[in-house]
Amino acid sequence: MVQKEQGDIPNPDLTGWLATTWRGSDGWYINGNVNLYQAETLYSIYLATGQEQYKHLFELEWRHTLNPKAARWKGYGLFYLKAPTKPDGSDGTAFVTEKGEGDPGFDIYYTTLHLSVLSRLYVKSHDLRALRLINLELNAEMPHIDPKTLVLNGTYGSRHHDVGPFCNVGPAVLAWIGGRSDWQPTIGDLFHKTIKPEYLKCAPLKLSNPGMFRALGDLATLLRAATAAEQRP
Repeated sequence: MVQKEQGDIPNPDLTGWLATTWRGSDGWYINGNVNLYQAETLYSIYLATGQEQYKHLFELEWRHTLNPKAARWKGYGLFYLKAPTKPDGSDGTAFVTEKGEGDPGFDIYYTTLHLSVLSRLYVKSHDLRALRLINLELNAEMPHIDPKTLVLNGTYGSRHHDVGPFCNVGPAVLAWIGGRSDWQPTIGDLFHKTIKPEYLKCAPLKLSNPGMFRALGDLATLLRAATAAEQRP
C-alpha cells in the first residue's frame, strides 16, 4: 500500500525529519512496475472516494515515476529508444526502468507487467498519458516477440533472463479503445495462443506471471475495454 507519510511518494507537505531526507522530499523509487502500480492505486482511490487529494498524489507519483529527480535517482524513469512524433506515442519506443543487481535499465520481461498496470489505468481513466506509454512500451517489446508463437524472449534484461508467452492485454486495449485498429487482427491469435492457455494453466493453481499481474486484474481490464468498445456509437 502507498504510504504518503513515510515518503513512498513525493510529498512537499512533509515536516520533521522526513522532510529533510531524500525519501521525504523526492519520494522513493523502487522499480518501474511498483511505482506505476502506486500511481494506478492512487488513481483508483481517487475514483472510489472522489477526494481530489488522491488525484493530486497520483499526479505527483506519475511525474516521479517517469522523471524522478536526477540528483538522487540518476538512471531511473522513462527513457526513449526512439522519440515519437505522434501525440499517442504510436511511432516511438521507450521503457520505464527496472533495477536488478546492476544499473537500472530495460527489462524486457517485466515491461509486460508495466503494460498490464498501464492498461488497467487507461480503461479507468482514459488518460492519454497512459495510452501514450502503452504504445511506447509495447513498441519496445515487439522486436523481442516471435510473431508466430507469440513467445517473448526476455533474456538479458536489467532484472530478468526469462522466456515465456506474451500474455498481455495491452494490444487488446489499444485495439478496442486506444485508436489502434492496426492491432485488431492480432487479438484473436493473442487470446488463443497466450492469454487463454495461461489462464487455464494458472487459475486452478492460483498462480500468475508478471504479464498477467495477479491474474484476474488483467481479465477485468479485458472486460472493461470490451464493454467500453461496445458502448461506443
